[in-house]
Amino acid sequence: MMLIVVNQGAGRGKGRFVWRQIKDRLDEQNQPYQVLYTKPHVRVVDELSRVLAGSHVDRVVAVGGDGTFSEVAEALASTGISLGLIPAGTGNDIARALQIPSEPEAALRRVFSNQPQTIDMARLKERTMLGFAGMGFDAAVADAVNRGKSKHWLGSLVYGVTAVRMLRQFKPSRVTLRVDGQEWVYEAVWMVAACNTSQFGGGMKICPHASPNDGTLDVCVVKELTVCEFLRIFPSVYRGKHVNHPAVAFHRGCEIGIRAEEPFLTHIDGDLAGGGLEQIQLLPRALSIL
Repeated sequence: MMLIVVNQGAGRGKGRFVWRQIKDRLDEQNQPYQVLYTKPHVRVVDELSRVLAGSHVDRVVAVGGDGTFSEVAEALASTGISLGLIPAGTGNDIARALQIPSEPEAALRRVFSNQPQTIDMARLKERTMLGFAGMGFDAAVADAVNRGKSKHWLGSLVYGVTAVRMLRQFKPSRVTLRVDGQEWVYEAVWMVAACNTSQFGGGMKICPHASPNDGTLDVCVVKELTVCEFLRIFPSVYRGKHVNHPAVAFHRGCEIGIRAEEPFLTHIDGDLAGGGLEQIQLLPRALSIL
C-alpha cells in the first residue's frame, strides 16, 4: 500500500493544486493509496509513525516543500520504507538536490519507475535533518521569509531578495566549530551551515560539493565580511563560486558541533528550530529515496 502525505498549505497553497493533479492521475490509473493530510503547526512525524505502525505501507509519497519532506523522512529513517517526493514548496531545495523533477506528474512517474537509493541523514538534539541546517544570517532570512507575505508572488527568489533587505540588521558573532573532535574559533561569523545536500535558500549552493550519499556532512562558515563585501560575493553563491573566497571556510566530517557566542537563530531544512546545532551526528544510509 502507498501512503501519501499531503501538505495542502505548502508553497502558499501550491500544495493543494499539486495534490489535485496527483490525485487525478492516481485515480485514472486505479492506483490504491491512503492519504494523510498535515495540520498547521503540528509536526506530522508522530501521526505518521502511528499510521505506519498499524498498516502495511511499503512506500510513502510526500507532497509539499522541504519542511514536509524533512518531517516525513524523520518518521521513515531506518525503517526501510521508501520515500517519494512531489515538490510543492517555495524553495524545493531538497528535491532539486536529489534531482526530483519539479513538474508534479514527472515526479509521480519517478515514484513508480525509479529504483530506490539509500542516502544519509543526520541526527540533531531534538530532531533529524534531511538536507541542511544553519545558524546566523541564513536562519534569520528563513525566518523572515516564513513570516512574510512575499513567498506567494516571488517564489524561490524571495530568499535572495529578503537576504539583501536584512543585511544591515544582522550582527555577526564569534562561533566555535567542532568537527570530528577538532575545534576552530571564528570571529565575526555571518553564518554557519551544515549540509547533507548542496543547496538551500531557493537555489543557493552553500556547500556545492555536499552529497547525500558520501558518508559525510559539509560545513560552510562565512566570516569577517563588511556589508559591501557580502553584497559583492552574494550572487556567486547561486553558482557555488564563493568557495575560494578568503572569508569562506569549509570543513567535512561526521560529528559536528556549532556554538555561537551571541544568540543566533537556527533553521533545520528551512524551518526555524530552537534546539541549536551543538550536536549533529551523521546517520549513514538512513533513508531509502525513490
